Amino acid sequence: MTIRTITVGDASAFESWGRKEGASEAHQRTLNRYAKQVASFAVDHGWIPSNPFRKLKSTALAATTRHYVSPEDTESLLNACPCLQWKILIGLARYAGLRVPSEAFAITWDMVDWDRKALFIPSKKTRRYAESRVCPILPELMTLLEKGFDQAPEGAEKIVALSHGNVRRKLPEIIKNAKLRPWEDLFQTLRRSCETHFVSLGHPTHAVSTWLGHSNQVSKDHYLMITSDAFAKATETKTDIVDRPKTRSSKSGAESGAVSSRNGSQAPETSALSQKVIETANEASPGDFQGLLENATKCEVVRGGLEPPTHGFSVRCSTN
Repeated sequence: MTIRTITVGDASAFESWGRKEGASEAHQRTLNRYAKQVASFAVDHGWIPSNPFRKLKSTALAATTRHYVSPEDTESLLNACPCLQWKILIGLARYAGLRVPSEAFAITWDMVDWDRKALFIPSKKTRRYAESRVCPILPELMTLLEKGFDQAPEGAEKIVALSHGNVRRKLPEIIKNAKLRPWEDLFQTLRRSCETHFVSLGHPTHAVSTWLGHSNQVSKDHYLMITSDAFAKATETKTDIVDRPKTRSSKSGAESGAVSSRNGSQAPETSALSQKVIETANEASPGDFQGLLENATKCEVVRGGLEPPTHGFSVRCSTN
């Protein structure tokens, strides 16, 4: 059979075959989408008169897996890791929303801006929109990166030096050792939990979507979840809010300074990279968080900053 002889009936049989082979609805729609793209290419080149796969459903389904890995569960997961490298890998997925393995295994130490607490993430998946994105480094992830940098061999470039082949086989074992309930979509669930965590900290959804490298609609359909903490907060009385324990503060200024000076020769070069990425992001989407940060810096906004405060930066205001 050639592409010239494929009929609408053949396309329907292809979908039926996929379902018999055990393909989920979401996976089958992905296969349908690929088939449509190939046939559309053939139509554009005049090889066939019409697309035989045009009637098959190919739109992405909203995520039905809504497991949230809470900060407490994340801490248990990290404690169950066999080594620091595994802690960093899980930290990158849960605290910065990196895709595993494509993004997590691609980042290098020169992509960490210690001064600005920013991580520059190259992404093959979203290259058609932007070659990289910037994500703030939460204090929990900064602690892991500090340790990883100090323990990295001389001349090491890659932040994650684990083998690609066994990460998906190893993570269920770590989850079991942490005594947590298993979940599907192993690393993707960590990435979803990261986005929900960012939003729960008060960051605007358009900024969070930019940090994770997808659109607001994708966030709504596939990532954001309602946590039990959010539900409990909605039912709090004024007395409950006053009595609520304060969350742990970020690193002290002295600690931040120590991190900034750990690689002095890298700082100017990284700052230049930071400025370049921010300028690129502003051109693509002027309303993004990076543009707000740059404009606020130019206008010399007072240290009171713009509300809400930005968690994870050296001072709790939006201008740093």
